[in-house]
Amino acid sequence: MHDIFKKFDTVSDSGAALCPYLFPEILESAVTASEKISGTSGSSFQRIFLSSEVVQESFKSDYTIDSQAPPEPENTQEACQKIIDEMTQANQQKEADAYQRGIQEGQEIGYAKGQKEGYAAGQNEGYARGYETGAAESLKSIESALHMLQTAVKDFHDLQRKIELKAEKEIVTLSLAIARKIILQEPSINPEMIVRTVQNALTAVTVHPPLSIRIHPSDAGHISEHRAQLPVEGEVSFISDAAITPGGCVIEGASGDIDDRIETQIQIIQETFAPRLEKVDKELAESV
Repeated sequence: MHDIFKKFDTVSDSGAALCPYLFPEILESAVTASEKISGTSGSSFQRIFLSSEVVQESFKSDYTIDSQAPPEPENTQEACQKIIDEMTQANQQKEADAYQRGIQEGQEIGYAKGQKEGYAAGQNEGYARGYETGAAESLKSIESALHMLQTAVKDFHDLQRKIELKAEKEIVTLSLAIARKIILQEPSINPEMIVRTVQNALTAVTVHPPLSIRIHPSDAGHISEHRAQLPVEGEVSFISDAAITPGGCVIEGASGDIDDRIETQIQIIQETFAPRLEKVDKELAESV
C-alpha cells in the first residue's frame, strides 16, 4: 500500500476526524464507499475529504473475506496510521529493491563496458608490445645477416687477394725461369749474341785499354770476326775461358772489370724482382 495520509488533525463540522490528502490510487474502494453513502461522485485524481465514519465503512467492505471482517480498529486515526505504516514499509521495500536492481544493473553495465574497454586496451597494448618485439627480433635478424654478409665479403676479398699474390709470385718466378732459359739458349741459336753482350758492356761502363775480354771458346772466332764493331780503341785481346757461359763475357781493364756473364745478367734480373717477391711472401704469411 502507498502513503496516503499526511496528517489527521482536521475535524469536520460534525466533530468527526477527517483524513486529508487522500489519493485515489490507495483508497479507490473508500471513494466508492463514499459515493454510496453520500450519493456523490468525483474524479479519481480529485482531492477529497472523508469522515471517519466513511473510512470505517469502507474498511468494513474492503476487508470482508469469507464473510469474516477484520477486527475494527479502536479509532479511525489508528486505522489510518496502520495503513500509512504498511504503505511506508512497502515503499521502502520497493525503494530497496529498486536500489539493489540499480546496483546490479550498474554492475552489469559497468562490467560489460569495462570488459570491452579493457579488451580494447589490452588488444592495443598487446599489439604495441608484439610490434616492438617483432621489430626488435627482425632488427636482430637483419643485423646478423648483415654481419654474415660483411664477413663473407671480407673473406672473399681476402681470398681474392691471396690468389692475386700467389699468382703474382708464380708469374714472376715463371718469368725468371723463362728468361733464364731463353738467355742460356740464345747463344746457341744466335751466335751474334756475344757481339751485343760485349757492345752493351763497353757502352754501360767506361774502361780504358789495354783490355782483356774473357769469353767462351765457342764465341772466340765470332767475336774476332766482328772486332771492328766494338766501341773501343786501343789494344784489346780475347781470352777463351770454358768457365764463361756462352753468350757472356768478363772484361778486365786497368780501370776495373765488367762482369757480363749470363749468370750475372740473370742474377740482376732476380735481384730486381726480389723486394716484390719478399713483400708477396710476407702478405701471404699474414693472410694464413
